[in-house]
Amino acid sequence: MLPIHQLSLSLYSSSRLLFQLIPTFLDKLNLTYPQFLALSVLWEEDGLKVTEIGKRLILDSGTLIPLLKNWRQ
Repeated sequence: MLPIHQLSLSLYSSSRLLFQLIPTFLDKLNLTYPQFLALSVLWEEDGLKVTEIGKRLILDSGTLIPLLKNWRQ
């Protein structure tokens, strides 16, 4: 079993690599990461209201509505 500091370093390094790769794929789809997260929530359960998407992403509607409007355009 790995000591906690080795596990922590592995998780940190992996997450940094992942966050460097994500924009490469999302740019091809013309999506931002927050837009991708909102779509991911809708893929799990279609037809959710903005307030429910916000609850699942821990975002308020003031943040979420502009994000969704920009995606539609």
